[in-house]
Amino acid sequence: MTIEEKGPVELIDDVFTIAYWMTGSLKDSNELAMNTFKELDAETPEIEVFKKFRDCYFEKMQLVRSAENPNSSTIFLNRILSVFRQQDADRKLSALLSEVCRLNHHSIAEILDKPVDTVRLLLSDGRTKLLDLFMFLCSLTTLELAYG
Repeated sequence: MTIEEKGPVELIDDVFTIAYWMTGSLKDSNELAMNTFKELDAETPEIEVFKKFRDCYFEKMQLVRSAENPNSSTIFLNRILSVFRQQDADRKLSALLSEVCRLNHHSIAEILDKPVDTVRLLLSDGRTKLLDLFMFLCSLTTLELAYG
């Protein structure tokens, strides 16, 4: 049984779904997905689509290291915060790539440019965080129905 790799057209729904879970906003997810697809062609491999998505997400959320003022006393703190934000984004993205797109650990490792063992740790923690978020959203819905 051969698994056929998906191209950008077949990945539109997955990218929009992941973008929404990553941003929490329809407007931001539409913009993020459009930015992802505008630089791709029909022959772009699945892995490259998700690499481009990750790059666009980091850029949109300003997680890419920008040229910083060398005289700033907060450069070190800004770099640490940037690394933590990138790790959190990779944690969420790894869980979503696994659960929504059904990608394996090796594919996710290639997208994130991280070792497979690191991806396994990210997936474990990411799934826990997504479950916590889901439970929180369910509790809000329950409260809204009860007091609505």
